[in-house]
Amino acid sequence: MTKPAKILICGCVKYGRIPEANLNGFTAALEKAGIEFELIPDLCRVAAEEPGLLCDTRADAVAACFPRAIKALFDFAGADAPDCIDLRNGKLDEVLDNLGLVSAGFEPESTMPEMPGEWIPWFPVIDRDRCVKCGKCVDFCLFGVYRKNPEDGRIEVCAPANCKTNCPACARMCPFTAIIFPKHEDSPINGGADDSKTPVKVDPKAAFDRNLYDKLAERRRNKRSVDLFKDEEK
Repeated sequence: MTKPAKILICGCVKYGRIPEANLNGFTAALEKAGIEFELIPDLCRVAAEEPGLLCDTRADAVAACFPRAIKALFDFAGADAPDCIDLRNGKLDEVLDNLGLVSAGFEPESTMPEMPGEWIPWFPVIDRDRCVKCGKCVDFCLFGVYRKNPEDGRIEVCAPANCKTNCPACARMCPFTAIIFPKHEDSPINGGADDSKTPVKVDPKAAFDRNLYDKLAERRRNKRSVDLFKDEEK
């Protein structure tokens, strides 16, 4: 990767998925090299509430979590992702070396801007390289987070704030692991390493907790009842 002129840096302030040592060491190295950077408290929050900032950014690199998650977040915001730098999983020395930078020799505490509001930005984004538009996520989500575009069948996250915080059930239901929750602990749900695009057999009972699974089963029963009633009317 060529040395960028400006870098966006995500602090992941609500979940702290970016190690503090990586964040502080990275910003110190950029300051030493005279590279412009902008600290944003949470890339997920910006993608959901201020997507124009990502569409109009002059940054030619973004340092946050796993590249697959970053690209999906930019796609959600309607923007093309610049070069992606993994501060969540990457070793700082390797990150700096890839950019042609050296450690500043100290790690001052980064002053992260405050993130107003109470909403915790937990919601899914879609890996377009993997999504086959099967619609399983639309059918299984209880909270109306998804919709299928009627024109091209594209799966869209239309109501991110409706998502139940810390619920990754839909990602576990996706047969192509195309759904990413950037703040989740485990890969591949968080966009981390997963080279397999082979469909997986999904067990709904394992994907949902008992309460959610019961609600889903009830919703399906009700839908079948409504459909049968309509058929009888015909």
